[in-house]
Amino acid sequence: MEPLALDPLERSYRLVLLGQRICQLYCFMLIFEPLSKLISFALEWLVWAIGALAAAGDTAQAMPVLEQLFLVRSLRDFVFVVNVWAVFTIYAAFRPAWWSIILCIIALGYNQYVAWLAIQTDPTEWVGPAGRPLPDTVLGNPLDLRDWLFQGGLAVLHLYFLAIAVLGQREIHRRDESERADLSEFAPGQLGAGSSLLALFNIPQAIRYASSKLFTGPLMILAGVANFTNFWRLTVIFLMAAFAPLLITYFLAAVAGGNPDMAVRQPSGTAIVAVVVVMAVFLGIMLLIPWLIKLLGRLATWLAKWQMRTSLETIQHRDHRPPVLFLRSFANDLVSLPDERRTLAGWLLDGMRKGVTLDYMMLEEGTRIGPCVALGNPDDPAPPYGVARGYFDHDDWKDAVRSLCKDSAAILLVLDRTEGVDWEISHIARCEFVNKALFLLAPGDVGRDRGRDLLGKALANTFGLPRDEAGRIVAEHDRDGAELQPVGFMVRDKAARLLVTGRPTQYTYLVAIRHFLRSLPGRTEASA
Repeated sequence: MEPLALDPLERSYRLVLLGQRICQLYCFMLIFEPLSKLISFALEWLVWAIGALAAAGDTAQAMPVLEQLFLVRSLRDFVFVVNVWAVFTIYAAFRPAWWSIILCIIALGYNQYVAWLAIQTDPTEWVGPAGRPLPDTVLGNPLDLRDWLFQGGLAVLHLYFLAIAVLGQREIHRRDESERADLSEFAPGQLGAGSSLLALFNIPQAIRYASSKLFTGPLMILAGVANFTNFWRLTVIFLMAAFAPLLITYFLAAVAGGNPDMAVRQPSGTAIVAVVVVMAVFLGIMLLIPWLIKLLGRLATWLAKWQMRTSLETIQHRDHRPPVLFLRSFANDLVSLPDERRTLAGWLLDGMRKGVTLDYMMLEEGTRIGPCVALGNPDDPAPPYGVARGYFDHDDWKDAVRSLCKDSAAILLVLDRTEGVDWEISHIARCEFVNKALFLLAPGDVGRDRGRDLLGKALANTFGLPRDEAGRIVAEHDRDGAELQPVGFMVRDKAARLLVTGRPTQYTYLVAIRHFLRSLPGRTEASA
């Protein structure tokens, strides 16, 4: 029995996924630029207020005007989006194309150039209290320092992202064609402009079941924006560092009294307090922005999932493809998958991907080939978001499983110690459905005695082996201190193939499910 090690595939997938996330980030930044412009306008208004208070009302400082909020979209912006979209498609499809790095350099260079150009053409002339230019204090010119801090910090991030793109292409070239087909975000025959755009803007395949696609689509885009919460938090830190010299300059002007360089009268105690309050409000707003984005993202995710909830009966009427069947005990109904190992890039670009369930992952991957269905827990107050559930009486559920197993394109079963799961395994083996079945352990059972026992029992029932022989097969690959532990198995050419991993994460299960679905014998791509 030759095992399939999932860790190398998972590592490649996670690294290339970061390249995809970077492309999404740049598109979201361009789409939501009006919002960032509004935030920037509010910050400039606060700085103006601080300057007015520091000058005790005697100031000719230019007040920010609403005209600054208007944006002119140009052909260059369109070319930038198309460029990023092309790079995203190359990475999402796991296509070996070193020339995509040139596209990355062009896109990042353009992004930095536009930011520099915006600074050079800023119509606002900042002046200090009493209408004089801002003084060159020990901080230097605070406006120049602001620009250097902010744009310099972003330039470092651009170079970091470019390095990720280079590493991603190297990983793609290291994988053979079959592995790239397993890891691609698009199943064979499903790569097209429409599917690529849906993936770019974070819109899942399951949106086809939403009660209102026009409402659900923008919600998922907003959820995708919130996925970069940690990046927005870092951006806020850049902004705070960039505006700090300007704020400190105005504060020094307020407390300097008769300093001729500041050119202000002795301010009153009320003016100093007002300056401190405005600065505190400014810092408070800046710190709250990432939390607000995260809150809006969670709300958008909840609303979108509520829109996409459906039942077994409804989905069978709306989608006539052979279903993908999800079998498990109700104790594993919404089993949460472990988070992956955190890196700096993962922290920046995947901040909201936590608490992913196997149910949700099945919906995302299985919907590509058919509607995902399962039996529902009678105790559910309402069908949860995820695989479409059908509810049956105690005497009818076995007939429902028989019918769904017969009609299904694929079956995923989570192993457990229940009579219902034992009967389902026996039925799959007895009716020769094992070639379209994937048997997985829950994450908490991987590498433990309970998991070994469940795997041995499932192998024995599937192949009609004595329990001792099945246990010996599992023990060869799953023993204390082993670097790789089985997470499940599938059957190919009448032989079981163990799927092994060093540490199960959500991406381990994603790679396992994707490999299983795309290696189904005789499977053809069906249109929705």
